[in-house]
Order: sequence, then C-alpha cells, then structure tokens
Amino acid sequence: MGVLENSCKPTGKRLCILLEDEGKSASGASLPVLPLDAKAEGVYITGRISGRNKYKSVKAYWQRADDSRKDSVSIGGKEPLYEMSGVYTSHAEAESAMKAKFAQLKRGGLELSCERELDLSYAAERIVNLYNHRHAGNYVIKTATHSVGKKVGSTEIVFNLPTGNS
Repeated sequence: MGVLENSCKPTGKRLCILLEDEGKSASGASLPVLPLDAKAEGVYITGRISGRNKYKSVKAYWQRADDSRKDSVSIGGKEPLYEMSGVYTSHAEAESAMKAKFAQLKRGGLELSCERELDLSYAAERIVNLYNHRHAGNYVIKTATHSVGKKVGSTEIVFNLPTGNS
C-alpha cells in the first residue's frame, strides 16, 4: 500500500481519484454519515495533536483593485511553505489572514483513534458522527484497518476533522 491507498480506488481498467474530506463515492454520490456512539458501543477513543510541525511558514497574496500586479506577504521564512489560495484586496487583510493561518498550523489538529468490533462500513474518507464523547462532532476517517482473528474481528479507525473545519 502506498500514499494513494486512501484517495483512489481501482475500478475495472480505471483508477478513480477520490477528493479528500468529501465523503463521496467514486461516482460522486454522497456516502451516508456513520454514527459512532462512544458510550453505548463502549469504545475507548484516544486523541493526539497532529500536524503541528508540518509547515514552518505561510505566504498570502494581495492585489489592489487599481493595480494588475500581485504582491505577497509571508511569515516564518523557512521551508516547508504553506501558500494560501485566495488573493486578498489589501495588505492588511492578507497579513491578518496569514497570521491566523500560521497560528492555526502551529496549534495542529486533533486526530482520534479507536478500535471496535468488525464493521466493514468504516472505510477511508467516510464521514463519522461521533457523539456521547467530549470531542463529539463530524470527522473524516483517514484510515480503517480491519482484522479477523480466530474468534473475533475488529476495526481500527483513525479519524480527524475535515480540512475545511480544522
């Protein structure tokens, strides 16, 4: 298994690329949200901060309405660099957005994991609605590992907030 194992699916003679954090099938249809009641199902959920050191700097772009050239502002100055996708209308707006994104990247994101009884409906890129837990909310499954033993089967799930919400 390689880097693409969670983002693509071989179908016949084609390779279907799945969009990250979309919760859609290869055909584009929305997948149903999977409920996960932490209390009733008795699953132990562990959490950790992830991605805290992924980027060392952030760059944002801005452009005045009366000027055709695009200017940039950055913070950090080291690689790897996170480039913001939008173009802001003023230097102050770009700088404010850049500083907020830099602070967000330094905080990192919450990654949760749990092991439960075997359930093949839990798969990468599916949306999970976690409730009856202190970190309740909608999460995206990053990896789901299914194991079958002699007497018991289990599913190990790693999930985090969708990138648009983190």
